[in-house]
Amino acid sequence: MALKNNLNISFVCGGNTERSYMAEAIGKYLLDEKYLKNDIDLKNKINIISSGIYVITRSVPRYSYITLKNINVPTITSRPIQISHNIIKYSDLVLTMADSHRNSIIKNFNDIDQKKIFTLLELSNIILYLESERIYRRKPKNYVKNNRELNLEFLKNKIFTLININRDVLLTTEELDIGDPHGSDLEEYMGIAKKIKDNIITIFNYLFGRSYEK
Repeated sequence: MALKNNLNISFVCGGNTERSYMAEAIGKYLLDEKYLKNDIDLKNKINIISSGIYVITRSVPRYSYITLKNINVPTITSRPIQISHNIIKYSDLVLTMADSHRNSIIKNFNDIDQKKIFTLLELSNIILYLESERIYRRKPKNYVKNNRELNLEFLKNKIFTLININRDVLLTTEELDIGDPHGSDLEEYMGIAKKIKDNIITIFNYLFGRSYEK
């Protein structure tokens, strides 16, 4: 559940049974075991949640569980959750699995700050752009290197940088969707999960300033 005074990262897909469910599980695992394992105070202030645009079932398919097990990520006990105004309102970042999900949120919650809504691949590409600018000393106007101690304010400032960058100048992939594995075989699920994990790692490496190999 998104909490007003914490930092909230929300993953969204269609039914919240496959892509966003796996993204939530992967995000929580990486946060707990790789990035903030020894920083309990900060970890307790960060919520990773997921929801669906059109939830029609109350159960997660078996392949979602098997896929997480195969990539060594613990499953989470969570039933599919219908997206709501409060989830979007209190999320600092909303990461959708496809552009259609983002468009649906913007259409149905038109009083929400649209700048904080990205597809997962879009945000990952933005971060790769920011990092390349830093490496080659061509810093975008809104990118300010910050060496402060890792805390909630520091993370929110980093997110502020992301949501206020001029996206029109960025080079991103033409296809910004994570494909829907529903009805596919386990191999397809595995490919989707690895893609989700790789892009979450790119985002977390930026936010937490701690490199973790994919």
